[in-house]
Amino acid sequence: MIDGIKSSHNQKDTKHTILKVAAELFARDGYYKVSVREICYAAGVSKPVLYYYFQDKEALLEALMIETNFHINELKEKYFSENLPFEEFLNTIVNLYVEFVENFPHLVKFSALIQAVNVPQKIRDMKLNRYRQEMSELISYIKQGQKLGAINSRHDARLLVQNLIGNIILIVVESIILENNVSELRSKLNSFAEFWKDSFIIKTTGTNL
Repeated sequence: MIDGIKSSHNQKDTKHTILKVAAELFARDGYYKVSVREICYAAGVSKPVLYYYFQDKEALLEALMIETNFHINELKEKYFSENLPFEEFLNTIVNLYVEFVENFPHLVKFSALIQAVNVPQKIRDMKLNRYRQEMSELISYIKQGQKLGAINSRHDARLLVQNLIGNIILIVVESIILENNVSELRSKLNSFAEFWKDSFIIKTTGTNL
C-alpha cells in the first residue's frame, strides 16, 4: 500500500514537473519553437515518460489550458459570492490575481503567452470560449451595477470591462517583465482599483455576481 501511495505521488510530481517546464518554455520561446526533446531535457524525463502522460505537444498545451482554467475557477469560488458590493468587487479581483500570481507563476507567464501568440486551432477555440464566457459574466455584472445606479451608466458596459481587465492584465504582465515581487504587484493593482472606483463607481450597493 505504501509503495502504491509513493508511486502515485511520484507520478503526480513527474506530471507537474513536465507541465511547469513546458509552461515556462512556451512562455519564453513560443509554442512552435519549443520541441518535445527540449521539454524532456529541461524536465529530466525521457520521451516515453512524457508520452505516457501526454499524447503529444498539443495535448500538453491543452493540459496547461485546463489546469489554468481550473485554478482560476477555484479562486473565483473562493473570492466571489452573491450580493458582493461593487466597491469590494474591485478588491476581490485584486486578491484573485495576486494569489494566482503568487501560487502559480508558471501559469501566469503561460497565460500571457496564450493571449499573444499563435497556437493550434483547438487551443485558440478553448481560449476564445473562455474569453467569451468571462466577458459575458463581467458585462452582465457591470450592467446590473449600472441598472442599480452603482456604476456610471454613461459608458458602455463592454468598454468598462475591457478597460478594467485589460489594465489589470497589463499591470500583471509588466510586473512579470520587471520581476516585481508580489507586494509590489498588489500595490499597483490596488492603486488601479482605487482609480477605477473613483472613475466609474457611484455608490456602494449589493448585487448578485
